[in-house]
Amino acid sequence: FKKPVFDKNGNLVQYFAIVENNTLEKEREEKLSILSSIAEKNSNAVVICDQNGLIEWVNDSFLQLTQFTLPELLGKKPGEMLQGPDTDPAVIAYLSAQIKKGLPFNAELINYSKDKKKYWIRLQGQPLLDKKGKIIKYFAVEEDITFQKIYHQKIIDSENKLNSLIENLQSGVLLEDKKRKIVIVNKKFCSLFSI
Repeated sequence: FKKPVFDKNGNLVQYFAIVENNTLEKEREEKLSILSSIAEKNSNAVVICDQNGLIEWVNDSFLQLTQFTLPELLGKKPGEMLQGPDTDPAVIAYLSAQIKKGLPFNAELINYSKDKKKYWIRLQGQPLLDKKGKIIKYFAVEEDITFQKIYHQKIIDSENKLNSLIENLQSGVLLEDKKRKIVIVNKKFCSLFSI
């Protein structure tokens, strides 16, 4: 702000100026813009809830994953909208306890989309506190791990089938690792060598 100061005759005597340094404010605005962009553009689902756990904001990845629209989600609790029959009650109890205590939470759980399609997520979240330590919001990041869970289960199923096959062979089988430690041995091998 700059303003000229005149004497009684209208002659310019000086300028009165107020100079503000808004560098810190600009830096805060830039930082906020970057953080907002990270949450908005994140490939993982991001949700922000108020201190009562009601949804205030979600990113586009959350909408794509859940198939809900933002108006359908606003003011609702995520668990009420997304949990279902195969969601583990122990995990729900853990999340509820952590949130009530104002502590961070990490879990893997089954959620359901709007069309009731089941999917797995890895959930990480925590409360946001004001300067006095009072909870003002919660946020969580949800990573879709459905494919990891499916392929992990396929590996377990394949291992179980292989072990069952080896166990029921009519030939004795012994498998050792490089250090000659026994990894697999079946009943037929044990009976052949009276082990």
